[in-house]
Amino acid sequence: MITPRLAKLLRIALLYWRWKQRRTRRAVWVRSYIRRRRQFGEYHRLVSELRFDWVEFREYFRVSRDQFDASLRIIGPNITRKDTTFRESISPAQRLAICLRYLATGDSSRSLSYRFRVGWCTVSKIVPEVAKAIWEGLVHEYMPVPKEEDWRAIAKEFGERWNFPNCLGAIDGKHVVIQAPSNSGSLFYNYKGTYSIVLLAVVDANYCFRAIDVVPHTFVGDEAFPLRCNLMRPYPGHSLSQEKRIFNYRLSRARLVENAFGILAARFRMYRTLMGQHPQNVEACVKATCILHNLLRRTMGTHSATEAGEQPTPNLLDISRQGPNNATRAAMRVRETWSSAMAATSGVTSSMNPKALLRATYNNHKRGFPT
Repeated sequence: MITPRLAKLLRIALLYWRWKQRRTRRAVWVRSYIRRRRQFGEYHRLVSELRFDWVEFREYFRVSRDQFDASLRIIGPNITRKDTTFRESISPAQRLAICLRYLATGDSSRSLSYRFRVGWCTVSKIVPEVAKAIWEGLVHEYMPVPKEEDWRAIAKEFGERWNFPNCLGAIDGKHVVIQAPSNSGSLFYNYKGTYSIVLLAVVDANYCFRAIDVVPHTFVGDEAFPLRCNLMRPYPGHSLSQEKRIFNYRLSRARLVENAFGILAARFRMYRTLMGQHPQNVEACVKATCILHNLLRRTMGTHSATEAGEQPTPNLLDISRQGPNNATRAAMRVRETWSSAMAATSGVTSSMNPKALLRATYNNHKRGFPT
């Protein structure tokens, strides 16, 4: 005899069975073009050929073959996935190739999906995962926290190379333009009318990033940093004395961070595109490019130093003021002391006219004297 409770359970079971039958079955588990990844995928065909041409390999990935293999040995265990009954996993080398290609070009997930014959959802997951692995695996070697002897070496090199002694680094920031994240309100909206996150960086005398931070832009304001005892900024205005002009000239030569940003954007074309990923994923990619930039600067020398920094990058915008301009008297005295000392070491006097000042500065620079 069927009780009311049993009848109710049977009706529920019948409804559940009908609901299961109405569910749309997955039309294709693995698309046909993805199945032919090993035969026609860009990694298995083009990249395999580029390995025999180190110039084109570096042009394609922005890193050399040896740097690619060395990075893979470090981060490979962290990006390895297991094969399943339904599909073969994507190898760590191909995952790294997809991420580096995105950083180098800024191509969309759809474009990379067709070229590497990988699902576009998979590509959108691979890029931030590998970027985070690059940061975590290489940061301790290529961007370690400077110790006291490191700061002394940085200051010495600034004095020897850029004639600005006791300088611990050049600091600046850039807006990295992104698509407006959903439900973010005005959190990532900046004063230039776009949505962005901010890359704040300190650069040493060799254009290497010594410290970076990627943050929402909410605390930024205008164009320059405030004058502090440990943070020098140029004298404002046009009618400046010779001492102040010399100080501004020496300070502008030591501000290498703008050139470093230019080199970064020229090497990784990701910064020339509008990034449509989640801000956390964009942050991971930005950190990865900074680490790779340091790797390349350390292993490939310092050629092509400043030219790239002069090229404007549409989606890498200047930040605004980092605090008020009401400098303390102590900070002004520090700047005046630096100004007088630099004028004394430059061999110019207060009676020189502007043309004589520029001529003396140029001659000192040609002879290798401090300028």
